[in-house]
Amino acid sequence: MRKSETSSVLQDSLETFPRAVVAFTAKNVTKDWEKASHVHHKGQLLYSVRGVLNCYINRGIWIVPPQCAVWIPPGVEHSAKGMGETECYCLFIDTVAAAGLPVDCCTISVSPLLRELLLKVVGINPLYAEESPESRLVGTLLDEIVAAPSKRCTYPCRMTRVCVGLPQCFWPNPPRSYRVMLGRSVLP
Repeated sequence: MRKSETSSVLQDSLETFPRAVVAFTAKNVTKDWEKASHVHHKGQLLYSVRGVLNCYINRGIWIVPPQCAVWIPPGVEHSAKGMGETECYCLFIDTVAAAGLPVDCCTISVSPLLRELLLKVVGINPLYAEESPESRLVGTLLDEIVAAPSKRCTYPCRMTRVCVGLPQCFWPNPPRSYRVMLGRSVLP
């Protein structure tokens, strides 16, 4: 089975997959893509290597600039949009393994160690043995996610076309040109 076929099978059985962490990669995604609103029973960590991802969660925009990730706890409805050419990695973390992770959504800064762990875990066999070096690597990855510092890259706003189209991570102080363009109804 080719890697793309394996990835498709994993995505189809994601909610019942028998490992604490399931990892996917999305390289060279089509420019300006969108994923409709959905919910996972597992927590999701979405890591942006290249391009900007916007996640729409709980009446707010969670902006994920390159070298950052957004944590979405299990059961949280969300949608996502890639701005420009994007490359991202996605981890799905079961509820038991996610117990030490935040209960609310947050954008986290990805350290060089966390980045390398993410890249390594994406490349391992998804059915890694429970008591193996790969399992220990996944445990270290989870520890690093828990320890990662949060960044302020979220903006609570009503979901208007103007608000959804905002670029990058200007919050809480967007440049004057954006304040003028958007007016007082969207920006503080």
